[in-house]
Parts: sequence; C-alpha cells; structure tokens
Amino acid sequence: MDTAGLEVDVISYNSCMGVAIRTMRWQTACSLAEDLRQRGLEADAFTLNTLISGCNQDLQNKSNWQRAIQLLREMELQKIPRDRITYNAAISVMASSLQWITAITLLTLGLEQQASLNFNARSFNSAIRACSSLQHDLWEQALALLQRMQRCSVPPDAVTCASLTQSLSMGGKWRQILELQTYLRKLSTALDVVAYSSVVAGLGVCLQWERALVFFECMSDESIEPDIVAYTSAVTAAGYGGQWAIALAFVDRATSQGLLADTPLYNAAIAACGSCHQWQIAQSIFLSMRGLHLTQDSVSMTSVVSAMERGRQWSFALLSLQEARQLGLQTHSFSQNAALAACSAAGRWTAALSIFENMAYLSLVPDSLMQSPLVMECEQRSLSGQESQLLGPLCNPVEQAID
Repeated sequence: MDTAGLEVDVISYNSCMGVAIRTMRWQTACSLAEDLRQRGLEADAFTLNTLISGCNQDLQNKSNWQRAIQLLREMELQKIPRDRITYNAAISVMASSLQWITAITLLTLGLEQQASLNFNARSFNSAIRACSSLQHDLWEQALALLQRMQRCSVPPDAVTCASLTQSLSMGGKWRQILELQTYLRKLSTALDVVAYSSVVAGLGVCLQWERALVFFECMSDESIEPDIVAYTSAVTAAGYGGQWAIALAFVDRATSQGLLADTPLYNAAIAACGSCHQWQIAQSIFLSMRGLHLTQDSVSMTSVVSAMERGRQWSFALLSLQEARQLGLQTHSFSQNAALAACSAAGRWTAALSIFENMAYLSLVPDSLMQSPLVMECEQRSLSGQESQLLGPLCNPVEQAID
C-alpha cells in the first residue's frame, strides 16, 4: 500500500486482521499486529479484541489463554476501555482452554466494573460452557451462573440450555436437566435442534435412555427436524442403556430421512453394539464404513477394539490396532488395554506382550485389572532379559507390597 501512495493506518491494519481471523489465519493476524507496532502505530480496542478472539484458533497451543490474558493487560496498560466484545471473546477463550475459574472471574469483573456493558446471553453461555469441560462437581457453578443471569435480567437462550445441560450431565444430574427444560418453557425460550440434541445426549450420559428417547420424539411436536447430531445422540443414549437394537433402529431412521450418515453416527452404533456384547454386528458396522467412504478415526478404532475385547476376538482387536498405527491414528490407553485384555483372555501371551511393549513405547500404563495377569506371566514364564525389563515396573510394586 505504501508504493501506491496510500496511507497505512490502524484502520487498515484492523481490516486486514479481521479478514485474517475470519479466514482462520491466526498467525497472519499476529504478524500484522507486530508490523503495526513496528511502524509506531498504536493498537486500539478493535485491534486487541480481534487478537483476543483469534486465540481460539490456536487451541493446539496450551498457553493460548495466557496470550489472551496478556492482551487484556495490554489494554489496561494502554488505558483502552474493555467492552462487551472484549469480555465475550476472552471468556470464550477461557472456556475453550478449560480455564473455568478465569472465565467466571472475567464475567464477574465485567459485571461489577462495567455495569453499562449490557452483557447478553453469549457472555454467560461461554462461562457456563467452561463449567462443563473439566470436573463432575462444576454443575453447581453452572447453575449459579444461570441464577446470575436471572438477577441481571438476561434471558437464557438455546445455547444456555445446551451448555448447562452438558455440565449437569457430567454431574449425573438428570432431574435438574428436566427441571431446566420446565424452567425454559415457562420463559418461552425457543429451543433449537442443538439444544434438544444436548438434552438427549445429557440424559443418555445419566443412563436415562428412555427419557432421552422420549425427549427426542418431542422434537416433532415442536416442528423441529432432527439432524444427524440429534440421531447420534439418540444412538448413544440407547447404547448407554444397553439397547443396541434400538440404537440401530435410529441409525436406519436417520438414513431413511435422507440424512447423510457420518463417522460419529457409526462410531456411536459400534459402541452401542460393543457394550451389549454384539461384537459381530459391531465388526460389521465397522467394516461397512469403508464401503460408505466414511473416515475411520481413533474413536472408531477404540470402539471396535473394545467390542472385540468383550467378544474375546483377540485377532481382530490386534489387527485393528495395527491398522490404526498404519493410518497414523492415535490409539488411546483404553483401546490398548482392551486389546491387551482380549489377548490375555485368549491366552495369547506373545500378542499381549507385543501390545504391552507398544504401550510402554507410548508411555501408556496397563490398567489395574491387567497388571496382575501380566505380573503372573512374568513369574510363571521364562522371559528373555528384554521382556523381564519391560515387565519390571509392574512386578516391583507387587513385590514391594508383599515385602
């Protein structure tokens, strides 16, 4: 722009930074901000608000929330007033980074120090979402935020319902989930398919599968068309309740409604069948994903390996783990332990030891149920020096406990 004789000012930089953030180019926005400072220009509220909101695009960086805090401090040092956009963006970053205390603190600061900001539901929703991302005992804090919304005369919306339901479900508070729906109806709060899906999922997590499916059917009464996420929630809820046949019926309903089946839907179906010891059906669904050109992710692999473990199908469990590694998928401790248990139950010691060796390489530890069988094998079999060294960390604690 300089060569064209145009003046480059803060507004120009802000426009470019806004485009960079909207197109998910966080690093470009940061480079523009640095270039702005090097030119001796002063950042304004728009500049820093844009950078704060962009911190959500750098979630792989675990310190992104600290970057947002630094930007807030920069606003304070430069005496740039924080507005509602500032607080909403910062609270959202804290929620995405699981910093629930900081999220609530920022909301409190905004309410107490800036009463004229007229916070809306979005401000509270982000803080409530932060309370559904960490621990089971944060549902009380989430409900307290809803009560604060009432005191501030801020009406809840569908996102409030979804965020609060998730927090309540993590605490197993299914009655409070239903009470929340009654409360929202009294306020004539318009719920969308996302809110309904969250309730179905939340009740399913609380092992209230019948109530979850009843709530699913209520969508038609409200002229709301269930989407693929809603059907996935229903399949998951049925699976939690041990109702694998009902879970598959919902998969059929989704496809018959013309919805495009996706990986999460099939993952939920695999998990539902696996938890009910229907390993053949789980395996069939898993294999059918390839014919439908659906991507098999780490959740797919974990679900099918778990199903094979329950069906004592050690060879397919081992094959699935090997395929996951070939595809570059991250296999979690749960899937590794499931395959280890399948091999151990089938007496396939060589395969079990191979899995354990891979777990050691990934810094994963067998669960407590598998440690005793491995130690027994360590004692009963004549192992090579390398194998004994591998099992040593498990044998030693047992020996110390006996001594």
